[in-house]
Amino acid sequence: MKPGLEAARTILAALLAERDPWLGSQLKLELRRRYELATGQEFREQTWGYAKFSAFLQANSDLVCVEWHDDAPSSDVHVSRVVPAAQTAPGGNAEVLMTAKRLPQALWQAFTNPDPKRRRFYDRSTERVVHYVEGSALLQDVAARAEVERGRDNLVEIDFIRGEEQKRWMREFLERVGGPQRETDILQSLLDSEYTSALNAFFTRGLGPRSSEWRAFRRDRVLQAAQKWAQRHSIGGTIIHHAEAEVEKPASGTSDLRAMLHAMINFADDRELATLMVPASLIPKLRRAQS
Repeated sequence: MKPGLEAARTILAALLAERDPWLGSQLKLELRRRYELATGQEFREQTWGYAKFSAFLQANSDLVCVEWHDDAPSSDVHVSRVVPAAQTAPGGNAEVLMTAKRLPQALWQAFTNPDPKRRRFYDRSTERVVHYVEGSALLQDVAARAEVERGRDNLVEIDFIRGEEQKRWMREFLERVGGPQRETDILQSLLDSEYTSALNAFFTRGLGPRSSEWRAFRRDRVLQAAQKWAQRHSIGGTIIHHAEAEVEKPASGTSDLRAMLHAMINFADDRELATLMVPASLIPKLRRAQS
């Protein structure tokens, strides 16, 4: 093994034992900090032949599972711990045993982006996703539309998962996991709004320690939809990548409602804020505060 790589792997495993999952950007910063403290050397994945941090993570797939989610910042990933199958024991209310799978980032976004004006196509020959916004005059959309017209024989339109269906998953998840009624009511009230990726981010953060369960639940639904689509269109091979078995353990405790609401407000843009519902009982309190 190349010098320093074993130390990096040891620190990576320790970080994932402390927290699971991580955002890739946050994990890289903390791994770099601890590696430099432990070895006195700068952490640079290029030293071991990896052009990017994501390539370093994927090369260590025996330790980590890398996934793309639309509730993460653009181009960021979720990094979860992989537990060897021999160490896992199915059963028990505290554990969710699943087979870790993932879609390539472009396909994940194509299936989960709820914009009904965006058309998206899968190229059988190159395994690329081509997409554009219907009616858009932007250069990238015009170019993508022309590419679709030229390559119709190799392209299959992707049946994206509509926002109402993704909100139905959210309601189903809340019914399954239960939790404090007040928190559940707040999360249910979010679902009166139009579905956006920001809404999913609010919902995920609001679940607090149950967020990893939601991500696993949602991931399973997305993968099922993708597999059915692939079967309908006789797409050869598999578009879903398999990894080793993984166990996610829900943490204990409850989420901080005020922190959750503040995070929602800070995360939203003006258009999304305008769609959120405010309980009528708050109106008199707001007026008294302003007077």
